[in-house]
Amino acid sequence: MRERPYSQKVIGELTALFEQSGTDAGELDRLSYELQFRNTAKARALETRVNGVMANLTRQKVPAKVGATER
Repeated sequence: MRERPYSQKVIGELTALFEQSGTDAGELDRLSYELQFRNTAKARALETRVNGVMANLTRQKVPAKVGATER
């Protein structure tokens, strides 16, 4: 089982960490993991935001498909 470095943080602290994390994939991953253990509406909303940023980062790293060969 993974460690939960943010298990003692309240949702306000987790939100602040999210806002400070920018595009730090490691920090976003830690937040996402912690939020899986939370059941409040605020935690679920923050988890959605975190996962959205992570998805955008993933899409940006995937190279665009090359269309038909140029002639």
